[in-house]
Amino acid sequence: MLDELGFVNLDVSLFGLKLIKPFYLEKGTSSYLIEEDVKTIGNGDWLLDIDGNKDIYTVSRLPGNRIKVSCDISSFECSASDVTPIGIVALTIKKSI
Repeated sequence: MLDELGFVNLDVSLFGLKLIKPFYLEKGTSSYLIEEDVKTIGNGDWLLDIDGNKDIYTVSRLPGNRIKVSCDISSFECSASDVTPIGIVALTIKKSI
């Protein structure tokens, strides 16, 4: 479940980004700027809903409308229609201390 906790002001022009429907997500030691306006899954890091569970995954597009979905501890292959894309990760910020 994603909960709204407030607002973040971030000048995305510093990163050369032109986002239409962005939102900010914190998870563990990382923060993500997610672009919700992209719905066709391609290669990259994505916020996906898989069976009601939302998380950040690395996606690789495969032939036959299939994708490989990876996270820190596992990976699997499935049809692109088996997951629901919430948005693509446009920017990742990692805490280092």
